Amino acid sequence: MTDTRPAQRIEFANGTVLEIPRYDPRHRTDLWMDVFDGTYRFFLPIALDRELEEKCNGRAIIAIYGSVARGRYELEGKSVGFSVEGAASLHECLETIRLALIGGGTAIVDGMQVRIDATRAKQLVDVYLAPAPVEASWDLAYMILHTLVHGRMQRPEEDGTTSKTAVRPSYTLAGQVDAISHAGADATMSADPAAGEKSA
Repeated sequence: MTDTRPAQRIEFANGTVLEIPRYDPRHRTDLWMDVFDGTYRFFLPIALDRELEEKCNGRAIIAIYGSVARGRYELEGKSVGFSVEGAASLHECLETIRLALIGGGTAIVDGMQVRIDATRAKQLVDVYLAPAPVEASWDLAYMILHTLVHGRMQRPEEDGTTSKTAVRPSYTLAGQVDAISHAGADATMSADPAAGEKSA
């Protein structure tokens, strides 16, 4: 994925010049995705970063990202994975998604704002991702970790996202959203009516 952030130029005494993305306070590390049966927020705060590292045998979050990013290339502005070059394990992909669902904590399903807790996150992973092609989990985990590591620019409609009426910018996994959404079509996942609250 192309990094569109403005570059900060650093010149060292030996003449070496390094350009790095300039930090912008509008950068965000959460991500809204059109997956499963709605639009879900994914976010990995520090506490869940550490839990992900523990779940992945103590490997550092950057190492996990490096593993998941290996074998992925940008093609016409979209991230494309070539599985024969990949190094990600299904376990690290599923744990990334499960924990990011917990960290995100919310979703919009059928126009309702729904709370996502640990139980619901596991249900979503079991119902929609377990029966789906591995590539579906790989794609989603990559998007989550790429956003965590590099950040993304806040969109204008995200000002005041604490409001329930805020517009949620969402992204679609090209070529994978159907696989993720329909893989669990024959499975049963009970919805807790108390967990949803109507958006104003």
